[in-house]
Amino acid sequence: LKKRGFILGIVSSGIDILAEKVADELGIDICYSNSLIFDEKGFLIGGKGNVDLLRKKEIAKNLSEKFKIPLKNFIIIGDTRYDMIDGIGIKIALNPKEKLDADYTVNSIQELKEVFEREI
Repeated sequence: LKKRGFILGIVSSGIDILAEKVADELGIDICYSNSLIFDEKGFLIGGKGNVDLLRKKEIAKNLSEKFKIPLKNFIIIGDTRYDMIDGIGIKIALNPKEKLDADYTVNSIQELKEVFEREI
């Protein structure tokens, strides 16, 4: 997707350590997640909620404005109803635990690749 000029991003209501590791390994351009805060000795002293799962649509709109890409040109991949944002071009449910309002439901990376081949 990057070779085709796509901007890739992660918006996760999980913690930054995991999201940033995935982003680094996959060459993801943008990563928004919740932060853990450590003191100078490396002890965990708190956290910062950057991504409220109920406000993911707001984050998508902000990214749309920042990169001047309409939401209808976004592809979202998620596993909860909070990821299936109205107005997004293609919504893909990846291994969801419940039925979601998605354009596609896939259960593996191979199935995800097949969707990309059809749609892009």
